[in-house]
Amino acid sequence: MAENSIIKKIFSSEGMFNEAQLKIFRYLLVLVLVGVLIFIMGDFSRENIVEEPTNDLAEVKEKDYNSDYKTKLETKLSSLLTQIEGTGEVSVDITFDTSSEYIYVRNEEKNTNETRNETGDLESFQKDFSNDVVVLKKQNKDEALVKKEIKPKIRGVLIVAQGADEIKVKSRLLEAVQVGLGVEAHKIAILPKD
Repeated sequence: MAENSIIKKIFSSEGMFNEAQLKIFRYLLVLVLVGVLIFIMGDFSRENIVEEPTNDLAEVKEKDYNSDYKTKLETKLSSLLTQIEGTGEVSVDITFDTSSEYIYVRNEEKNTNETRNETGDLESFQKDFSNDVVVLKKQNKDEALVKKEIKPKIRGVLIVAQGADEIKVKSRLLEAVQVGLGVEAHKIAILPKD
């Protein structure tokens, strides 16, 4: 019976709420619905987003480049070290301390404006300086023009070689890596291969 009286009160002309309370209730209801709508639209829009390449793409390219550079260097060093008398199969692992650094060509513009009064004294001086990176368009892609590339620094070299258990062979391998890569002896580890 109590339920019937509440239902009658809600649907009666007086209603359960007065006009001010009903107005606040409507605003809250609209706010909740808008919040739910934004939440739902946010989830849908995330599914349809195709991420545009940004600086992350440059980082990926740099990582790929460093990986390619590392692989080429290791392959070349392995093939050279296998030619040393007394060595057999050689495996090389090079660890870099840094990644490649690039110095880009910049477009430098300097604008100087001077105003002199009637006596010849300098009244105002304005200097504009533009230092923009030069960008070339290659196959519908913008690429910065590289002036200089600084190769990554080598942290260490690990060599596993057949014949490295002999002192003469090990010293030849050590000398070859030191001269070939310009790496100090304490950064080179040479181990015999079974």
